[in-house]
Amino acid sequence: MPKSHKEGNSKRLREILRILRRHKLLSGITPEKLRSVFEDLGPAFIKIGQMISMQPDILPEKYCNELAKLRTDVLPMGFDEVTGILAEYGEPLREVIENLEPVPLGSASIAQVHFTTLPDGTEAVVKVVRPGVFEAISQDILLMKRAVKLLHYVPSISDAVDFNAILDEIWAVARQETDLRIEAANAAEFRRNSESLAYIDCPQVYAAYEKVLVMEHINGIPVDDTNELLAHGYDLDEIAEKIATNYIHQIVDDGFFHADPHPGNVMIRGGKIVWIDLGMMGRISAKDRELIFGAIAAMAAKDPDKMAESLGRMWGENDSLDRGAFNADLEKLTVKYSTIDFENLDIKLLIEDFLTLLKTHHIGLPKNISMLLRGMVTAEGTVRILNPRLNIVKNITSYFKNDYVSSAFSKDGLEKAGKALFSNVQQLLKLPEQTSEVMRKLAQGSISTNKEFSLSRQTMSWAEKLINRLIVAWVFGMLVIGTSLMFVFNVPPLVGGIPILGICGFIGTILCGIWLIVAVVLRKHDT
Repeated sequence: MPKSHKEGNSKRLREILRILRRHKLLSGITPEKLRSVFEDLGPAFIKIGQMISMQPDILPEKYCNELAKLRTDVLPMGFDEVTGILAEYGEPLREVIENLEPVPLGSASIAQVHFTTLPDGTEAVVKVVRPGVFEAISQDILLMKRAVKLLHYVPSISDAVDFNAILDEIWAVARQETDLRIEAANAAEFRRNSESLAYIDCPQVYAAYEKVLVMEHINGIPVDDTNELLAHGYDLDEIAEKIATNYIHQIVDDGFFHADPHPGNVMIRGGKIVWIDLGMMGRISAKDRELIFGAIAAMAAKDPDKMAESLGRMWGENDSLDRGAFNADLEKLTVKYSTIDFENLDIKLLIEDFLTLLKTHHIGLPKNISMLLRGMVTAEGTVRILNPRLNIVKNITSYFKNDYVSSAFSKDGLEKAGKALFSNVQQLLKLPEQTSEVMRKLAQGSISTNKEFSLSRQTMSWAEKLINRLIVAWVFGMLVIGTSLMFVFNVPPLVGGIPILGICGFIGTILCGIWLIVAVVLRKHDT
């Protein structure tokens, strides 16, 4: 390490120790004192405080509530610093910004926001990154990673929290949030994904640079200001339901979701839910979505083996894992929740127990999965402010049910199902011919067996008829299931509210049923 870096680290370490002494931590730590310590220590520690505030399994609730204020209640930087950063981009930016209010609308650990107007009079906001913030975070994370090594000598702490994982995530998030061009790209992608949803919106971006972002001013009602929402005639239950449904849509359909859906990042404006602060977004692949929701489905089905399979595929090979012990603990967890109605399941408690299980067996989740789980817990906390009875797990099951039906009966879904059905029928239609051939060879003795075996023509004819009837019975069963689904979900096209395909399937079902009955009766007369 260069000498200048060593000197910088030593200076920063002395500064940290001076701040800790000033707050007199040895005399006791109140929630307010802990928040002040994080604020004074700077952006990296503020980020740690923000993340811990969303994990009540680490600290008591009153500490988490106080640390939650670090999301917005951060000391602002001076207006001279703000104008100095704007001046770096010269005339192009000055042409966009008409006026800039000196008092910020909000101030966070990485950036702060000021109100402005565009030349055409449009109300907008300017987001400005604090100078040197990424370098300061990187330095603090390096120092903290060295300190974390000492925690291995304190098992009660090192087993409870994976500080290295937290520090890695803070650094990755800092890289995203300190380049506002990434937030602009996120907003554009989020807007594209939400084009078909009339009730969802996000800020329009007018200009984007690395340290400055000019975007639409969202003059709405914060989602946690329930009194104001009620005064404007909004239905809180409806808003909660739509937020939960849209968040699941972001995860399942888009694979691109808001990673910090706390109440301060959700506004209500003009009857629309507006997601703001899109700097920290999560991504999850189709494979990982399938695995994590497969694990949830396995939990619902009380199938620990299937759940272990999904989880194992999620984190890959792990030679150090005692799979026997892990599967036993996983089965205990499944049994614990087996008596709980899945739709009434507390997802926060489930995730906490699940993460505890992983920590016990020293398993680390991929960053995107960890971000997803924390996001789901935060989202449920947000919607429960509006509707304490809402359970996001129930919304997940309902969403998957509706999504399965809509995808199954979409053009692509029907085409795939038709091809699969045609292929299966082709194979089944070959079965009588193949069976007959096998029986013929057995009768002729051209297939050797360890016992003498012979079949009469009458027996062969009877077997062929039996196979044919089994095929018709299979088709009959598929028609019953398919026809029922068409009537239950009103699959178009409809005539008088009745599905045409359902009517055709119903007729086919009756004909198959009559054929089977007649065939059975005739068979009785033949014997």
